[in-house]
Amino acid sequence: MLDKIKDDYDYIIIDTPPTVSVYTDSALMASDSVIIVLQTQERSYVGAEAFISYLQELVSNYDADFNIAGILPVLLKNNSQVDQSILEQAEAEFDKDNIFKNVVKNMERLKRYDIIGIVDPDLKTQKHDMHDMRVDALYKKITNEFVERVGKDE
Repeated sequence: MLDKIKDDYDYIIIDTPPTVSVYTDSALMASDSVIIVLQTQERSYVGAEAFISYLQELVSNYDADFNIAGILPVLLKNNSQVDQSILEQAEAEFDKDNIFKNVVKNMERLKRYDIIGIVDPDLKTQKHDMHDMRVDALYKKITNEFVERVGKDE
């Protein structure tokens, strides 16, 4: 299905739940690059390790052809020893260069987006505040880092 439209876009982003399912498999098989999202919690860290093994199985068993663009730490709490410890473990286990430099910190604003949607600070017709602008700026940095990482693979 993507073959019909892929030439019309520079990037097509497919966001799937962090589960092993037919939806995720389909998205992975259609992808050139994958971002592994890592909540800075022990269970998520173990899940990321298992997911990387699963990705390797897809490559080995089904000739999947994608690169891992990196691991994106999310929901990092400031001054949390557990979160910092998990991040350090991830940097040691997966190589620091494979960890995104831009990190999504735990922000109440992100929870609100599930209810009201994301407010685009670039649209003059929408109300926005400094918190929306910070989140927008962070996601732009993450997007730019992703594009830079993927560009190195091309």
